[in-house]
Amino acid sequence: MIDIAESEIIATHRSGTTEINNLIATDKVVLSGGNLVLNGSNSSLLLFDLTAGTLTQRSNLIVTDFNWNGGILTGGGTTTIQGDFNLSNTTKDITGQTIITQGETNWDSGTIRIYG
Repeated sequence: MIDIAESEIIATHRSGTTEINNLIATDKVVLSGGNLVLNGSNSSLLLFDLTAGTLTQRSNLIVTDFNWNGGILTGGGTTTIQGDFNLSNTTKDITGQTIITQGETNWDSGTIRIYG
């Protein structure tokens, strides 16, 4: 488990494949390349920016605010977005994911492709 304590940190994943059981972050997490794999039962992110790369998420992920500008969601898990869900720019792919939105969803541009 990686637990990023509250501070002024931005954790950015840019390349390669990183596997983590649980990720709990109270600051911004940016996935801008590579493959971030969440294997554990519960992960939570306060602010998540997916700009490129792949989030492979196999269980439950709770995100307060999610900005999705590109990249892929895959892995068969459930992503619950409790606050703002902002989608813009390029093509976004969803494979085997369940997305639950509980807040406001803003889709201003781009394509979403959904695969079983």
